[in-house]
Amino acid sequence: WALVRAYNPEIAATEKPMEIGFLNAILRSERFPPHDPWLSGFAISYYYFGYLLMAILTKLSGVPASVAFNLAIALLFALTATGAFSLVYNLVATDKGRRVREGLSSILWALFGPLFVLIVGNLEGVFEVLHTKGLGSPGFWKWLDVHGLIEAPTNGRWIPTDMWWWWRASRVVNDRDLQGVHMEVIDEFPQFSFLLGDMHPHVLALPFVLLALALALNVLLAAHMWMADMSKERVSGPKKVVTDQWPWLDRMQHWLSSMWQNHAFDILMLAFCLGALGFLNTWDFPIHLLVVVAAFLIGQRAQQRSYWLMSTVVFALSVAVPAVLLYLPFYLGFQSQAGGALPLFFNVTRLPQYLLMFGPFVFVIASLVVVQVIRALASLPGEERHGFWRGFLLDLLNPFLWLLIGPLLVMLLAVLSVMLTSAGRQFLQGVLADDRVKALIGSMGVPGLLRQALLMRLANPWIFLLLAVLIASLLYLIQRSWKQGPQVSSPTEAAPLFVYLIAAVAFLLTLAVEFVYLRDSFGTRMNTVFKFYYQAWVMMGVAAAFGSYYILGRGSLSRTGSGFVRSIWLVAFAILVLMGMAYPLLAIPNKAGDFQGRPTLDGMAFLQNIRPDDYAAIKWLQANVSGSAHIVEATGGSYSDAAFVSAFTGLPTILGWDFHEHQWRGNSIEAN
Repeated sequence: WALVRAYNPEIAATEKPMEIGFLNAILRSERFPPHDPWLSGFAISYYYFGYLLMAILTKLSGVPASVAFNLAIALLFALTATGAFSLVYNLVATDKGRRVREGLSSILWALFGPLFVLIVGNLEGVFEVLHTKGLGSPGFWKWLDVHGLIEAPTNGRWIPTDMWWWWRASRVVNDRDLQGVHMEVIDEFPQFSFLLGDMHPHVLALPFVLLALALALNVLLAAHMWMADMSKERVSGPKKVVTDQWPWLDRMQHWLSSMWQNHAFDILMLAFCLGALGFLNTWDFPIHLLVVVAAFLIGQRAQQRSYWLMSTVVFALSVAVPAVLLYLPFYLGFQSQAGGALPLFFNVTRLPQYLLMFGPFVFVIASLVVVQVIRALASLPGEERHGFWRGFLLDLLNPFLWLLIGPLLVMLLAVLSVMLTSAGRQFLQGVLADDRVKALIGSMGVPGLLRQALLMRLANPWIFLLLAVLIASLLYLIQRSWKQGPQVSSPTEAAPLFVYLIAAVAFLLTLAVEFVYLRDSFGTRMNTVFKFYYQAWVMMGVAAAFGSYYILGRGSLSRTGSGFVRSIWLVAFAILVLMGMAYPLLAIPNKAGDFQGRPTLDGMAFLQNIRPDDYAAIKWLQANVSGSAHIVEATGGSYSDAAFVSAFTGLPTILGWDFHEHQWRGNSIEAN
């Protein structure tokens, strides 16, 4: 990937100037928090831990920051690849239970990890090829509704040539307002991120996200060890009056003490890693805390311990509290644009666009579910098979109904919660005052909003039905393992259980953004979809990689289907993987200029040709100005050429990109 970066190394466009500015500012800062290069006199108000890590490596290596920037992108690519490989390898190897003897086979199957998580793109790349060739009717492209694709040029060839055609793959979800006007939604995935080359927090956090998932797997594998002594009574002695009144509190205190005495190192490592996610890319912290806690809960429940729920609460507190305290200095000075959860009334993701994004993963995970259900049926004695399907459907019905009704209740709770605050009431009044909304609901107010939201979802129910079926099926498989006894410590049980868990969480993340979004400066669900889909991609990629092994390498497909079914499945699987590979195979050469230029890893070198005097001035400032002396530079809007001297030197200017400062701080008070 360093070679790819060498052919398009420019630290220009998108948010690269912001990122090199943060890196240079940290290198120059004399104290922490580091100074903000685009708002003199103030500290960075952003999750900057990833930039700090890269700044440390820059210091140690002694290379210029403009070179370190591209080396960091290559490093993150490598760490993400090895992290995905390692996690899938351990899932495969523990499932086999024969690490040494079948090590080579495990290595080969583990290659699906980086392939699915990092290398493949979504399926939009294939439709770029079909469109540029001139295939497909105007009606089809209008139905697919990928923003900008129908207007893209056709050249009769199989390779798109319009500038940055690969950008559209990160915008396949096309929201529209009540008048049908496009509303931007970001749905990046790792291959796009590395192709773009932005050193943004969601990229900086990727290796650590995979580490957090690996730690969650460890928690599940060690289920028989965690809280093993919880059934023991507390050492006898005088009890406080308060615990006589609330005996559950006395038991909880005993368990908390026991957990720290026996697992202090494990808890601190979990807290250290999960807490770092809050500092690296704050959105990731609650998501992966949920995964780790859920892994603990599943492990305890599978051990059939009667106190599994309370022990999970103790574990969650034991990890979450130190995870925040370890990084408390960051939170004390941190401001954010986040303003709570808001209900989503009028946007519904269309199923074709969802499958454009996640199609291959959905196919493999759904196939894994079907295979496991058939295996469960085949394992029963003949006389018990008659009632299997009735029991299966009944077990599926309860979570399925909750998954259909629950999100609507969450949206209702979001409405009620925003009505409790003045800002929330102002938000609702703004929605109700919109003429387009009035035309839909008249004077019905909030009940009319909820009614219209329900009608829109009933008119386009396919995404909800698909996700409800998938999540309910995965929960059924988890519950079934609970009923079979305390076997979670067996690798053949733990590996599939972990995959069911992360797949269910991934699908839940993509379901959540259909009902609520997190308030920010944009006022839409754009960023919420971006952050949730990104984590969902990583978890689905890992789950699909293991699912590929489980279906093919374990011979599960051979035991559960006819030869014809196996052939059809293999063909479909191969086609979907090849469709995903179309994106990197075509987009990488396009972004790298077909590898025809002069390679360099210096991201500032391009200034020598287009702005030689500015380049010389920046080099002089880098060589002759120490510390964090202030400079005066023209301000400008986001994504402009303004404030590039402060970005490349790290010297703070009065004000850089004004809207970005507003985003980072959630207000414009300091700038005013």
